[in-house]
Amino acid sequence: YTPFRGSWLYTAMASAPAGAQGVRDALDILVAKQRIPPEEDLAVVALTGDGAAYGMGLSATSAAIERGLDFLYLCYDNEGYG
Repeated sequence: YTPFRGSWLYTAMASAPAGAQGVRDALDILVAKQRIPPEEDLAVVALTGDGAAYGMGLSATSAAIERGLDFLYLCYDNEGYG
């Protein structure tokens, strides 16, 4: 169960950008195969903490930025690194 509405993918710490890449690629393939209409304009959102974003997950975060991944990236500075 999840407190969120809609589809969610939970990933291991520091791999949220990789999960977002997979979801974005899958959505692009579904649009290309006309399984979902392009006008739905589905957005991919990654929600992560500070340690997973720019601590141990800095390489995944910077790689997603370098690739120009089309997603929203929310980093919550919880100062807990856990």
